[in-house]
Amino acid sequence: MRWSIKTIFNNLTKILLLLSVILGVLAVIMFSFNASISKVDLLIHQKALIKEAYALGREDIQLSNIKLKSIFNNLKFDITKMKDASALDILGNYVYSYAPEYAQDLEALSLQQMRYIEAADTYYDQSIENLEPRLKAYETAQAEYLGKLLELEGKHLVYESQKLTLIQYAVYLAFLISILSTLWFTRRLSFIYNDLKTLYSVDLESKGRMFLTEEAEMITKRMSRKPTATENPAFIDPVTEINNYKGLLNGFANRKGNNGPILAVCVFSLDNFKEIENRYKKDLANQILKKIAFMFSLYEQHTDVLGRIDYDQFVLILNRSTKDAAFKDCEQIRKNIEETKFKAPKGETISLTVSGGFVVKTPNKQIDETIVHAKEILTTARAKGGNKIAQLRDHAESGLKH
Repeated sequence: MRWSIKTIFNNLTKILLLLSVILGVLAVIMFSFNASISKVDLLIHQKALIKEAYALGREDIQLSNIKLKSIFNNLKFDITKMKDASALDILGNYVYSYAPEYAQDLEALSLQQMRYIEAADTYYDQSIENLEPRLKAYETAQAEYLGKLLELEGKHLVYESQKLTLIQYAVYLAFLISILSTLWFTRRLSFIYNDLKTLYSVDLESKGRMFLTEEAEMITKRMSRKPTATENPAFIDPVTEINNYKGLLNGFANRKGNNGPILAVCVFSLDNFKEIENRYKKDLANQILKKIAFMFSLYEQHTDVLGRIDYDQFVLILNRSTKDAAFKDCEQIRKNIEETKFKAPKGETISLTVSGGFVVKTPNKQIDETIVHAKEILTTARAKGGNKIAQLRDHAESGLKH
């Protein structure tokens, strides 16, 4: 299996984006967590202020009253700061929807605070009348106020445990994605590096080279493909600038060298090209034909011959070491054309598929006879819906005569 460098880097971009989103969520959670901690700190501060107020005593009542006024102001200011901290609790407000309940709790705490301040103010009055009942009322209000503060602390513990669970899941997810991504991309990036290292080497013509990325394979094919013969214009298709039928036969007759014992012929036909030509201008159709011809030429080796023999038909004569190697190249051509998106003038994309008839040339048949045979097999591929390379066995199974 060959990997696409473009796909690898697209996936890397998506993974980095996903990790950025997860880290962004963690940042929001931590910001919200800090706001919640501020609210807890303010609750603890109020309990300390209440304890400080109770410890003032009545020995120096005037000094106690001065200090008490400061404590009252701090208690009221703590409520204001708790409201401000609540507004910054993004997670609690927008994920867990704590805001309405917390607003009610702060309202109840404010009422309890007013009763406490009133009772404390009454107890620390300079008058000594009814001192015992005033102390009892003060201690009762203080106990109720402390109870409300403890209630809010308990709720905060529940809230923070939920947020902590969310933090744990986010961290575990980010760690898992990073580990799996590291393993996956390390292997794929090593493929890219090894292919680049192979391309950089000086013996690109040596046999047995295996590329694991599609782009590296395309580069080697471009470097090693046979140049188009242009000696005789009568042999050249004017649209695609590759061989026409005469040029194909001439090129086959005059070819030099022999890379392998298998000589195969594949006749390709563009499945939906007539629809494209009817829908768009002829100039665009010709541009597409030229690009298709170029894609075919990427697979044309020195002992191969390529030509356009009809309106939407191309022939590739392949000389390979095995039949499977020849068929694999034809199948790769079909796949590449299927995955290629051609651009129309208005920005829309045009998709094409190609069918093929593949046959191995036998010694007792001429090349033109083999091409006719491949055309017959091509009808099987088209009869099965196209976008397929049919072989002799497919033709036999279909019941079509050849």
